Amino acid sequence: MAGPLAHIARTMKGDLFRNGRQANIPAPGHSKDDRSVSLGLRDDGRILVNCYSTKKHVSWREVLALLRAKHLIDADGRPTGYSSVSSKPLPETPDDAARRARAMELWNQARDVSRTLAERYAHARAITDKLPSHSFRFLGETPVSVFRPSANFTRPALLTAIRLPSGDLSAIEITYLTLGGRRDHGLRLSRKNIGVFDPEAHCSVHIDPIAEEMLFAEGAFTTLHARKRFKLPSRALLCTRNMRFFAPPPGLKRAVIARDNGPDGERSARILAATFRRHRVATEIVAPPVDFDDFDTWGRREALQALRAAIEASAQADNTA
Repeated sequence: MAGPLAHIARTMKGDLFRNGRQANIPAPGHSKDDRSVSLGLRDDGRILVNCYSTKKHVSWREVLALLRAKHLIDADGRPTGYSSVSSKPLPETPDDAARRARAMELWNQARDVSRTLAERYAHARAITDKLPSHSFRFLGETPVSVFRPSANFTRPALLTAIRLPSGDLSAIEITYLTLGGRRDHGLRLSRKNIGVFDPEAHCSVHIDPIAEEMLFAEGAFTTLHARKRFKLPSRALLCTRNMRFFAPPPGLKRAVIARDNGPDGERSARILAATFRRHRVATEIVAPPVDFDDFDTWGRREALQALRAAIEASAQADNTA
């Protein structure tokens, strides 16, 4: 690791990008696998913090306080122990066009999820309905370093399409899988987005076509569980930041927002509902029981309980036969 943010990334067990000028690190109080804090550099060399936490709201002030406490930044917010921070911003590499093109290339290489590890992964998360191929696909040899196609390091993965309101592909979410159909937590980053996912572009996962009445939720599997429960055409917004910027699709008359529990989920749902209502869309916010983080964890628990009940009923039937 080299560059102005290298020491921070190394100390915080994070990931480094753009020649050491960008880093993703765990949010304060989150697990070491979390990457919900993005660090960059301002033109004057000070740290720029963006927080994308979905379960426990974390502010940029908390992140800066933690970095100062660990002596990773000075009082002005500049990285310590690195004196070569140029005031000239580096160009983005790859640029937006290259990122979109790479996302499209991987998407076109992928196939329907039927009878694949991606389908097994969905079933393990209690989603047994067929995943629509315009939004979910499987790629057996997905590069772990997606912009180094010559690299030999690949994993099977579930690809989720992130589309513009026009329907054009803007990015993909990659979930790397083990050969057993589980999320591959052995990788440094087992889930990531490739392409351009700009909240101001109103992107989403188009699980279903636009309808007059629709359901909106955060994560893809949270949305799939809420869709199954409320029997409504649905779209996944993937993160609370995107929820706060999202605008309703044309023709929408009534919306159900299936929010996550927790301060960030509640706040983001309220902001989204206010936006919808300004556009004259009748909007209702629904939430899972307080014991569950979201509709995904609630749905999986119910599926497990149903399975146990079926096993017990089968055992009792065998005993009485």
